[in-house]
Amino acid sequence: MAEFELSIKEAFAECDSSIDRTIPKEQLGNVLDKLGYLPKPDILYKWQQQLETNNTGYIKFEDLKNFIISLEKEEVPDILIAEMKCFDKQYGKTTPAPKPGYLSVEQIQHMMTRVGNKMRKQDVDDLLSNLRIDQGYCRQEELLRLLAKK
Repeated sequence: MAEFELSIKEAFAECDSSIDRTIPKEQLGNVLDKLGYLPKPDILYKWQQQLETNNTGYIKFEDLKNFIISLEKEEVPDILIAEMKCFDKQYGKTTPAPKPGYLSVEQIQHMMTRVGNKMRKQDVDDLLSNLRIDQGYCRQEELLRLLAKK
């Protein structure tokens, strides 16, 4: 967890131009992006409002750190589902998946190493070995079931 907290601190520091451990709430998206989160605009707005300190327009580092840690513990499935839906929207545009609802091995590797509770490459390889991969793709539902068991 210490390594993850350090990555939060580094991402936050890049947006903290005043070095007072606060950032303008408009910078929240940039910090989250550096950490691999890509919330929809309405979710980002909700989080900005939730984290803003006393209507000052700023977010404190400690508040953001605690919020992100809680996301890691509680909302990882929602984050992964949102990421999967994003890949589904791209279906046919960039990745020739067999049909919506399937993920390529590359997409799974990207999600598992960049979104939510990031996994090591070896752990992702172990996860993939437990999925039915057909021509480089697996069903999203199968991945979610496997993750729910862990």
